[in-house]
Amino acid sequence: MKVFNKLSIIFLGVIIVVFASLSCGKWIYDDMSECPRGVYINVYTQTECANTPEYPAVGRLHVFAFNENNLFVSSELFEGVTLSKDFECLIPIKEPGLYSFVVWGGVDDKLFKLETLTPAKSTKDELLLALNRHDGIATNLAKKQVYVGETPAVRLELETNHFVHTKANVRELTNRINVLVEDVDDAEKFEIELLSANTDYSVKGDIIKNSVVEYPTEVKYPGEKTLTADFTTMKLESGRQNILVVKEKATGKEIFREDLVGVILLSPSEANINLRCDNDFKVKLKTRRCNCPGGFMVTELWINDWMVHSYDIVLGS
Repeated sequence: MKVFNKLSIIFLGVIIVVFASLSCGKWIYDDMSECPRGVYINVYTQTECANTPEYPAVGRLHVFAFNENNLFVSSELFEGVTLSKDFECLIPIKEPGLYSFVVWGGVDDKLFKLETLTPAKSTKDELLLALNRHDGIATNLAKKQVYVGETPAVRLELETNHFVHTKANVRELTNRINVLVEDVDDAEKFEIELLSANTDYSVKGDIIKNSVVEYPTEVKYPGEKTLTADFTTMKLESGRQNILVVKEKATGKEIFREDLVGVILLSPSEANINLRCDNDFKVKLKTRRCNCPGGFMVTELWINDWMVHSYDIVLGS
C-alpha cells in the first residue's frame, strides 16, 4: 500500500510538471495573450566587400522594436555586450504581430543626445540621436565606433511561435580620417580643419539635415614641411558638405578647400574607394609654391594611396 501511495505521488508530480510546462500551450488555454513571447536577435557586421561576418566590440546595444505600421513599440538596452556568432539579445514582445527591430551599437550617452520615443506614435524616420556639440565644434569621438542596422520583419503568432530568432547586420557609421600635408615651408604656420553636416540621425540611421560642425583634432608637425591630423567623424555621405580645409593660422587664408566625398565620386579612382566598405581613410595632400594667397597650393590629392585629383597651378619663383 505504501509503495502504491509513493507511486501515486510521483505520478501526480510528473503530471503537474507536464501541465505547468504546457501552460501557454494550445491544449490548456484558449486565451494565450498573457503568454511570454519575444525575439532573439543575433548581431553582426558584414559589408558588401566582405566574405564573412565580423563581430566588433560594441560595448552596448540599443534595440528598438516597431510594429507592422512602422510605429514604435518598445526598446531595450544591453550593457557589456560581446558580439559573437552565438550571442543573441532577447527582446520581449507582449502582443502577437509583425515586428522589425533597429539595432544601434556603441552609442555613448556622454557623446550623444538620445531622444525619447513615444510608443504607438514615433516612427523609424524620427530623430533619435545627435552628436553633442558646443559653439559649432562636435564632441570628440576619439576613435569610437558606432553601428546601426535593422532586422527583417518577423511574425509572432498567437498560438505557435512565442519566440523567434532573427539577425541584424549593423554597419559602421563612424570613420577615421588621417590627413597629411606635404612640402609646405614653415608647416607650423598652417592648420587642418574638417567640417560636415552629418551629426543628427533618425532611428533607422539616416542623416537628418542639420548645420555644419567642425570635427576636433590635434594638428601635429612631424617635420618642418609636413603637418598631420587625425579625425573621427560620423557617416560620410554625398551632399553633406564634408569639407577639408588647410589654411594659415594667422590670416585664415586657405590653401585648400574641397568636399572629400564629392571629389571621390567624381574621380577616375572612385571604384577603388568604396564608402560602403571603407571606414579608414588616409588623405595625402602634396603642395607646391605658387603666386596665390598663402604662397602654396595643393597639386595632388591622394586617398588610400589612390590619386583622386590633381590641380593646375601657376608656379612661383
